[in-house]
Amino acid sequence: MRNYSYKTLDILELYVNPDNYRYVEEVQDEVSAIIAMFKVNVGDSRKEMLNLANDIIADGLNPFEMPIVCFDDEIGKYVVYDGNRRITCLKLMTQYKGNADVLAELPYVAEIYKLQYNGDSSIQCVVYNEADDAIHFLNKIHNDVNNGIGRKQWDSQAKMKANAAYGNKTKSYAIVEFLKTNQNTSTELLEKMKMNRWISKLERVVSFSLFKGVYNIQFDNNSNMSYLDTEEQVLKMLSKLVDDIITNTATGNFRFKSDFQGYVDNLPNEYKTQVKKKKDNKSENSSNNANNDSEDKSSNGTQNSNGAENGTSGNKDDSEKNNQKKEDNDTGVGRPKNIPRKHAETKEALVLCKNYDYSEYKCLNEKGKEMLIELESLNIKEYPVAAVALCRCLLEYTLKLWLDEQGGDFESGKLPTCYNGCVNLLRSKNIIDNKEHSVLNTLVNKENYIKLLNTWMHADTDACVSETPMVSGWKNVRLLVEKYIETHKN
Repeated sequence: MRNYSYKTLDILELYVNPDNYRYVEEVQDEVSAIIAMFKVNVGDSRKEMLNLANDIIADGLNPFEMPIVCFDDEIGKYVVYDGNRRITCLKLMTQYKGNADVLAELPYVAEIYKLQYNGDSSIQCVVYNEADDAIHFLNKIHNDVNNGIGRKQWDSQAKMKANAAYGNKTKSYAIVEFLKTNQNTSTELLEKMKMNRWISKLERVVSFSLFKGVYNIQFDNNSNMSYLDTEEQVLKMLSKLVDDIITNTATGNFRFKSDFQGYVDNLPNEYKTQVKKKKDNKSENSSNNANNDSEDKSSNGTQNSNGAENGTSGNKDDSEKNNQKKEDNDTGVGRPKNIPRKHAETKEALVLCKNYDYSEYKCLNEKGKEMLIELESLNIKEYPVAAVALCRCLLEYTLKLWLDEQGGDFESGKLPTCYNGCVNLLRSKNIIDNKEHSVLNTLVNKENYIKLLNTWMHADTDACVSETPMVSGWKNVRLLVEKYIETHKN
């Protein structure tokens, strides 16, 4: 047994640990440690610290998590080994309230200074006699599950369930809830749904506009689900979709709309909405009748849609259009679609820094253009997981374009290495300047953006995507896309 005791300590007796595993760079004293706490790489540390300070004001310290400390003879205070974020917030609201050094480095800390902490400055702590003992238990808490010894985090479904209980239900959870509560859902599917890491795929599918058309399912502002098909048909459709997402590798990750479109194209009609199909047939019949009427009128010598008499120059215009269409098809690219940027003004989409002429997108080819269309059309607040997947895939795709063209090697399993190689190659050929090289180099080597994208995509992505680092990282990543477009202008 390792010796410890419980002791009530004043906030002034505690010392924020400068030797914290979270910090990217070494710091020497408590004030520097407090500043560094707002600059850790994982998550949005600024936002999270502000939220934590406000939570302490509202609910006090978590009674289930006492700080772990050990007395340091040299410093003459109790160094905090676990609980540094909480103690940092408390010190900024008490001991260091209004501190000019912290404020100069972190102007937004003024928001914490404004908070009025009226709680007790005495804090119940777990005190270890030896620092090694404190570190031993620190590793148990924070080093993942640690073979069952450490704290086991909730999986994505548990997190969705907890969020729903707090009134933050997601669309994917609404589907899961529908399947779990329906008495006719197969036992086999319910067993499969206990698996982890498939929810994020479902989240991406729901984000595609095509989803509504295929399944005729809508969600209100509270993510409550409504449908026009019978409950039996909805169960049949969603059971097939979820089962395929979990077990069918052909579905991939549904990273792009084209992936889902391919899935839908091969999906039997019995697993699509039946109500919409009837409407479509009716509309199709109406359209055919209208076309027949138009053909009859045209044969009688009246004007056709081009404003020309039957048999006159209207056919010439049609011929020119068909030739143009054929010419476009021969290029393998076609006329680029209009890229909707409806979320750009409200800063709810990952967009390029400026609009380019349609012809300038041709260099990205159909696949790259389609990714950009999806990314710049997507609301990142509603569909952060889909935005992350698109951002990473567009980065990977652009790197491959550059390396194939400039003579570099691309390996799909080593994205950070390929990224560094590409950035250095572009600098050596003066395609990017020193400033651009520094920006791109910092992105992957200091800010770990690629690692963050991978983490968000594969580790409980439903809950951990942080908007601020995602957006700020993209503002650097997009430089590679924009540079490619700029250097390939006609």
